[in-house]
Amino acid sequence: MRRLRRHRLALGLMGLALLLGAWGALGVAEVMSARRQAAAAEAAARDAANLVGSGDLEGARVRLGNALDSLVAAQRSLSSPWVAPARLVPYVGSEVRAAEAGVVAVRNTSQATLDLLSFVLADRAPIYAEGRLEPEGLAGLRTTLAGALGVVADARGALNAAPRPRLGFVAERFAEADRVTASLYDTLSGALPLVDRLSAAARGEDPYRLLLVLENGAERRATGGLPGWYTVLHIDETGVSLDAFGSVVGALQARDAAGKHIAVEAPVDYIRRYGEFMANTTLWANVNLSPDFPTVAEVARRLYAVGTGVEVDAAARVDLVGLGYLLDAFPTLTVGDVPLEGAALATDFLIDSYRQFPDDTRPGEQNAFLGEAVQEVFSQLVGGAAADRAAVFSALRRATAERRMALVTGEAAVDSMLAAAGADGGVLPGGHGDLMVTTQNFGRNKIDLFTTTAFEVGLAADDCRVEGGLTLVLMNATPAGMEFMPRGNLVNYGRWMVTVYPPRGASVMGLEVNGQPVGGAFLEEFGRTAVSVIVDADLGESVSVTVRWAETLTQPGYTLTLQPQPLVVPATLAVNGETPVRFVETVRREFPGFCRG
Repeated sequence: MRRLRRHRLALGLMGLALLLGAWGALGVAEVMSARRQAAAAEAAARDAANLVGSGDLEGARVRLGNALDSLVAAQRSLSSPWVAPARLVPYVGSEVRAAEAGVVAVRNTSQATLDLLSFVLADRAPIYAEGRLEPEGLAGLRTTLAGALGVVADARGALNAAPRPRLGFVAERFAEADRVTASLYDTLSGALPLVDRLSAAARGEDPYRLLLVLENGAERRATGGLPGWYTVLHIDETGVSLDAFGSVVGALQARDAAGKHIAVEAPVDYIRRYGEFMANTTLWANVNLSPDFPTVAEVARRLYAVGTGVEVDAAARVDLVGLGYLLDAFPTLTVGDVPLEGAALATDFLIDSYRQFPDDTRPGEQNAFLGEAVQEVFSQLVGGAAADRAAVFSALRRATAERRMALVTGEAAVDSMLAAAGADGGVLPGGHGDLMVTTQNFGRNKIDLFTTTAFEVGLAADDCRVEGGLTLVLMNATPAGMEFMPRGNLVNYGRWMVTVYPPRGASVMGLEVNGQPVGGAFLEEFGRTAVSVIVDADLGESVSVTVRWAETLTQPGYTLTLQPQPLVVPATLAVNGETPVRFVETVRREFPGFCRG
């Protein structure tokens, strides 16, 4: 009898073990299902982002809906009763709760983004029509933004309340969810005050003025090209109009009683690096020697106020290549009744204008011709020219990603939004692996319509010490027959100031020009060393600049991040012997094996 009871107990325990094993297996299956659904959602969201970038908003909405379906399924799996007991197990429970919080956060973020896309695609009151901003459309946008912000705030709350995960793939997904929700939260938080400000202008309560500077990449500057023309967009209840338009040279070059250009306040780094070139004066030609557009915008707004007596609310820049992207989204635009091809604006159109109005025989006429052409185009744009909406989104994304267009308002929340979207033209923070190079035309000619630029970066690690080297090759590729181009004193001789910004805290090990060590200038800018040297290249020749540095890492892994300079002829980049690729957007390369110990 006692033996029978023992057998029954053993059978009972075995049955319980089998039941628990089956329960655990089902729980594991649900967790793995959630992981697969999360991966599917990630792929769908990535597709949606690419579709938005290409202008296919309807396709993006469909893929974002697919992502939401996958995330709902993932959340359902993690909420399954088969998973519930795992929540009570130390360590395992915290990982499950963190995974669920991550899924909820990404689901909310996807829903907020879908709501915004649906608003854009909906048949609703227009935001802009017949040359004016419409208060009713702006009110609808504000309601949508506020709703999306509330959804994302809930996502942030879910993440903040969750335990910090330690399991590899859970921690990675959690960190990505935290990054995405924080970025969207900042974007929406900044969009609301901007919409409020524009709404006030559209109602006639407080006009809004935007200073826009057009850059000519034929003569390089750090943000893109020489400041060529400017306009002020004025927004009030009557519509959007051009308050002013003209050539920066002459129109804005105010002088004091002694006949000197007027200086304005600027950050200490800016004065230290560019003060000798009169960058912060009404000379204007060198205001954008700094690659950081928020800094340039601050100085430009002050210069405009000094020169005209008018305070502007915001400052923006666009180079002719980026403007061309945007103009091609408006197929009805013309110049002198001739259809305008935006893709040729920064090259063929510009070169033809130089050929038609050579500086040495008809000074100032080419500038006036281009100014009139651009003014004619802008008048059509603000007047409500027919646009391909998908093409507009694609052009804006492309111009922003290539740093050809930037906007700064001076209002903290709005500028944080623009920075999160990469639309403020700011520079990299300068952490481990952050690398940047600028090349600036010091020859006062227009040879950068043809200059080619090639970068090679090499990296090697010895435990946690990283040694890096960057070589830049500039080639003066100006073709024959360009004698009519503006040439300055150097004619077609190339002269550039090259500045390399190694990562913050890195030790600069050497500077070479054409393989020979040189002194150069070592100054501080943006809290990091700026290695600068002026180099020359005759027609058909090239010049190389090499900078070597070393860094000490404090944690495993290394990310090389390179920020491009917008150029007329796109640069190429090769990393550690790779085949060179076009270098027009920020590039990131992961080196997980560095500092593994």
